[in-house]
Amino acid sequence: MKVQQTDPDIKKAIIGGLSYWYRPDTGTELNLPNSISIVYHEQETIGWNNMLEGFYHVGWQTLQQEYYHQIKSRKSGKKWQVGLCKELWDMANDLWRDCNESLHQRDNVVTDLETTGCDQAVRYYFNRLEDPVEEDKYLKQHTLEVLLKKHTNYKREWVREVQKALEKQQECILCHQVQLQAQAVRRRRIQTRKQTHQQEVVAMAHNMTQWLGAGRE
Repeated sequence: MKVQQTDPDIKKAIIGGLSYWYRPDTGTELNLPNSISIVYHEQETIGWNNMLEGFYHVGWQTLQQEYYHQIKSRKSGKKWQVGLCKELWDMANDLWRDCNESLHQRDNVVTDLETTGCDQAVRYYFNRLEDPVEEDKYLKQHTLEVLLKKHTNYKREWVREVQKALEKQQECILCHQVQLQAQAVRRRRIQTRKQTHQQEVVAMAHNMTQWLGAGRE
């Protein structure tokens, strides 16, 4: 959050809310500004656990955008929320991993074959995601070497997110191709009409020439 210049009160609210959800015995009075306090309680209704899964109250983005205006920053509240999503995604995976490994250490052993298959998938999709759109750029934030060192569950989730991003890219490509085909059809129709018109003009000129010639005779 520090890199993104998050509003200190927003940072305090989100960290406080998540901390209280994870360990209720750590709850303390946050003393938040009224506008942030309202969004904080709305997020409580949605669920802090749901925030880790991407269910944010829209007010966070609005408040952060207002803060950027106050500090005269050109950064975007929308991009801030994308970055926050990535940070919380990493946090959720770390929490899940730590909890899962501590409670089910014996049952959570990943075989060498599973690890190899997961690493192959990461390499494949890392190379396929060459030029992601702005909202998916966080997927290429890490180098391939860093990704391969991540926990297997993290890599599996990363692969699923890349697959979704690639599906969206493919839909955009198909939509663009349809538009190009429609434009090509329109150009052919216009060209056909022009050719037909030119042929009609030539035919009319020929008929007129014949008629004038016959009149002289």
